[in-house]
Amino acid sequence: MHVAVRVIFLGIIFSSLFLQAQLLQPPAALPLDGDARPTQLPPDAIVGSPQCDSLGHMYVRYATSPNGSLMSRIARIDADGSTRSISLAAIAGQQDDAHTFVFAADDDGSLHEIVRVADNPDQPDVSGHVEYVRFDSDGDLRSQSAFADDFVPSSFLPLPDGDFFAGGITLKLSAGGVSEDPVAGIFGPDATLQRHLHAGSTPANANSGDDSAPSQTVRLGDDGNLYMLTTADHATVEVVNQAGRILRKLELKEAFESDVVNDMWVSGNRLLVVYEGESDKAEDAYVYVLYDAQSGEIIRAYKPKFAGSIACFQDGQTLSILLHDPASGTIAVGSAELQ
Repeated sequence: MHVAVRVIFLGIIFSSLFLQAQLLQPPAALPLDGDARPTQLPPDAIVGSPQCDSLGHMYVRYATSPNGSLMSRIARIDADGSTRSISLAAIAGQQDDAHTFVFAADDDGSLHEIVRVADNPDQPDVSGHVEYVRFDSDGDLRSQSAFADDFVPSSFLPLPDGDFFAGGITLKLSAGGVSEDPVAGIFGPDATLQRHLHAGSTPANANSGDDSAPSQTVRLGDDGNLYMLTTADHATVEVVNQAGRILRKLELKEAFESDVVNDMWVSGNRLLVVYEGESDKAEDAYVYVLYDAQSGEIIRAYKPKFAGSIACFQDGQTLSILLHDPASGTIAVGSAELQ
């Protein structure tokens, strides 16, 4: 009996030492794979989060301010930096640009938005209703459907079968004012909620107004499952199938206690998580940590030698990055390989 307890105790010690060695291993340097390729985006562009289709084309919504008025655009950027502006077709019943909550590019290059549309185009400042809008890759309007409730999304992910995942809150008027109810689930192309997902992606305190409520990133894996990253006291990934069943829950082993999770990607049975810390230099503020998507174990940590936003993570190792030079204002694309 004493021997068995001793063996278990020694096993725990060795496991702890292995984990410490895993976490304390210095990150490997991650340089760009060759020179960055300049894009034709305007130097004064305010750029949102870049995204990719299955072929690696990058899509980005950006804003410029010609003549003092803010104008929103969408561009497709190829690997060589060549840039094509995409003009989205006008939304029915809307004279001016609708307010876009979230934007996403699907694997086939189609473009998706959840927007607030004015009920009366002559009074755009008056609260309207929320719609899910799909566009073809050239910007032509494919469909436009209204949500049943006043929905404010915080996460959005088109799915290959034409459905989409969305999480956020619904606003409802009551005698006591406006109530906020969290919701997360699979919606059909007509914006009708088909299946609730009762994963950690719907935090219990989402309607509390608490700034410390967990943030969320949702990605589609090569296996067709949803990978939902929530960050509260600890970074957790829940793997959920499209029927809404939680397949497994991963408690990520954080590489550095002082860093916070910034974003996540999934590809090739690997999770890539970006941690952000404090630094005067942008290129020193981030650490990329590669995890096994089955176990949540750390594979390797990387220190990028560049400052940019990841757009694509493909084949479990290839990154496409949107780079911004603050000195010149130029915006370029680069790539890097996780060895």
